[in-house]
Amino acid sequence: MQKNNKGFSLIELLISITVMTIIAAAITPILYQYINKSRKADDIEAAETIADAFSASLANEEVYEAATEFVDAEGKDSNGQYPVILWCNGNDNEWTLRDGYDPVIKEIMDKTCPPSKVKYRRTIHPSTAASANADYITTSDDFTPGGWALCIINNQPVAMITDGTTDSSTPPKAASLSPVVCSDYKL
Repeated sequence: MQKNNKGFSLIELLISITVMTIIAAAITPILYQYINKSRKADDIEAAETIADAFSASLANEEVYEAATEFVDAEGKDSNGQYPVILWCNGNDNEWTLRDGYDPVIKEIMDKTCPPSKVKYRRTIHPSTAASANADYITTSDDFTPGGWALCIINNQPVAMITDGTTDSSTPPKAASLSPVVCSDYKL
């Protein structure tokens, strides 16, 4: 007697679908971890590029004088804070200059290093993010990354991840990504 095998039985199909569903459910969280790790690495690399470009622009005497005009030798303003000089929203293609600073800083940074998009969009916790050095955060409130900021801390350019605020009178919530990487971004 000859069998007529023209396909899978219903039971075989159900078993196959069940096995694939279990495998997909097991792989999905791991896949998201790798995606987030990649996004963090991209943001850290972008922050290093931005900090390097800012450092190179500070080699120009006019830019350096403009950037340090309102700060003391440590880089602190009259309130004892490290002021954010430039920042942007993650969707902007140019920097926002803090009120009172010379536009030459913005012009050079817009030409040499326009801001890149922020890729990691999960809430970070600055209160624990830079506990080793509180100078490298501007807030203790949680925020979702959405932009970039630049400041000078101890005569060193610092690139920070921010909440994306671009109101020039209100500095954004921020935590450092270069040279100090906040703990929420540790790979």
